[in-house]
Amino acid sequence: MDASAPNWHDTITEVWAHAEGRDPDEVLAEIEKLVAGHERDPLAAFEVAGAYDYAGHETRAEAPYRRALSGGLDPARHQQATIQLASTLRNLGRATEAADLLRAELGATLVAPYAAAARAFLALTLLDLGEDRRAAVVALEGLRDSLTTYAGPVGRYLADVTDADPDDEEDDEPPHRFND
Repeated sequence: MDASAPNWHDTITEVWAHAEGRDPDEVLAEIEKLVAGHERDPLAAFEVAGAYDYAGHETRAEAPYRRALSGGLDPARHQQATIQLASTLRNLGRATEAADLLRAELGATLVAPYAAAARAFLALTLLDLGEDRRAAVVALEGLRDSLTTYAGPVGRYLADVTDADPDDEEDDEPPHRFND
């Protein structure tokens, strides 16, 4: 092998960098070709799962996401794979499972930008479940954490809203208060 040739990780990064506007099935085929022979690598499973999602083949994406997550991804990619798997589950009509997965991930220490992304996907999932108020709270928490101005007042108003939430079934703690 030529030492100056890019490795498959770098090549996949290039494929994703130029994927917009291309035929999704063409992108999928290119990524499948690049990961061939690396099936035991959790990063390869993650990349092919993402390509299945990109091409609209969510049913095919779930298993490689789970292989990637159980195979030992680095923390940032683990968080990304969890969010993407939850989105896939949501698209497959399994919103409760997606919400559980995202809540568990939000209970862990997340790295930026994945905390905001996890909250956004959890909010979408809660909307699917008919939990509009909780979805708004989760979305506002994410927004509050990204504000450079007015974060304090938004946080205080958010606390007022969550403390007064008559639909809150968890009396011991406000819903979805997670730290980045």
